Amino acid sequence: MYHRIAVALVVILIAVPVVAGCSTAKPMVNTSGEQTRKALSAPVNVNFQPGVNSGYVYVTFDAAATDVNINVYGVDGLRVTSVPQPITLATFAKSDTTAFEVTYTPGMNLSHLVVAISGNFNGALRSSTLSYAIGKPSREQLKPVGTPMTDSDGKRIKLMPGE
Repeated sequence: MYHRIAVALVVILIAVPVVAGCSTAKPMVNTSGEQTRKALSAPVNVNFQPGVNSGYVYVTFDAAATDVNINVYGVDGLRVTSVPQPITLATFAKSDTTAFEVTYTPGMNLSHLVVAISGNFNGALRSSTLSYAIGKPSREQLKPVGTPMTDSDGKRIKLMPGE
């Protein structure tokens, strides 16, 4: 009998903080408009300056980096026509900036240019992936996807359908 009481007590002691933590959790949303970076992402700032069928990508390193690869590719119909990996196994010092031109054929409507950066930053493998919109969305792309809902604090969230 004491064994059952002990087990129940352990379950309660573990479950109460978990349930209490869930009820007060806040979504991780940045409303300040500042660029945010996840703790394990590459410490870089990326800027894309689009043009007609091409653009320039500027990458500034916030930490020293080795074995850096930068890949560019298209999504939603955009086709990259320049070199898909403009930076290969490069080394950069903190505050260095590199730039390269990307040429592409945009998709029919809204498409995206994706810039993926990976490397060894201060002894740790890190990566970042950024997407830049090119073109105007079609009517189909403007239609809402998912079911709009609100969380316990009344903030809007979307439940997305599985693929």
